[in-house]
Amino acid sequence: CDYQQDPYDDFDWTHINTQEVSYVSADLPQGSFMYVDVSQYDVGEKARFQLPVMKENDTHCIDFNYLLTSPDGSSPGTLNILVKVNKGPLANPIWNVTSYTGKGWLKAELAVSTFWPNEYQVIFEAEVSDSKAGFIAIDDIQVLSYPCDKSPHFLRLGDVEVNAGQNATFQCIATGRDTSNNKLWLQ
Repeated sequence: CDYQQDPYDDFDWTHINTQEVSYVSADLPQGSFMYVDVSQYDVGEKARFQLPVMKENDTHCIDFNYLLTSPDGSSPGTLNILVKVNKGPLANPIWNVTSYTGKGWLKAELAVSTFWPNEYQVIFEAEVSDSKAGFIAIDDIQVLSYPCDKSPHFLRLGDVEVNAGQNATFQCIATGRDTSNNKLWLQ
């Protein structure tokens, strides 16, 4: 799928197929997925998993399953989703989760829209917290070439130009049904 480990992170995500290994922690679900065992790393260390560079000037839907689990019910760390534009050195955070999710998968759907710059890359980052044991895992990553069904996304602004030293005002409107655990982020 052209997914790759970031060569400049602190450690790598691990692929596991629980039916092919002799021992699997009871905290991990059955199946084949990418995960991080936080007990092997220091606080603040990060593993990054990169999707292929996308060049389409359009809205994509990134759909995936995730879990953050530990034996004592504490958070093992943070799962961050970042977007790096035009192969720049820094990536901007667009979504994260830090709370314990239990032993079952949760589904996330993120709308990623770009019209300029014209290249971007989505990165899954696991950051270790002060927890001594636990796992951060991702599975079933899909990059869909159309807007998400359940997540808000931004429409193209059109031909808008603002010169240096001038002010511009943009009005953002969100419509649809809101849920109590849904967050809207303005980027």
